[in-house]
Amino acid sequence: DNELASESSMAHIDAFIHGVGFAMVGSGDVGEPDVLVTIESALNATGAWSPRTRRLSSGLVQMVDESTGRVTGWVYMTPRSTVTLERARNGFKIVARDDHN
Repeated sequence: DNELASESSMAHIDAFIHGVGFAMVGSGDVGEPDVLVTIESALNATGAWSPRTRRLSSGLVQMVDESTGRVTGWVYMTPRSTVTLERARNGFKIVARDDHN
């Protein structure tokens, strides 16, 4: 449903170049698959690695306006929620929250 095969090579290329690649799993919007899997560039994504669980404990993807190169927002992910933030006049504002547990 996600056409993941068409994007999975991007994660592999990022891993070869940057030493890491990211796949983001979240809830789909109306008209999308229930579970949405996307590949995020290592140039715009990072995560906090837990040596105890041997996996990311949280992740952050910055959204960039391709025409200006300016960061316009962020998606912050934990195992229990995904929070989308956008730039605001005095910092940022929460524009969406998905508590998925």
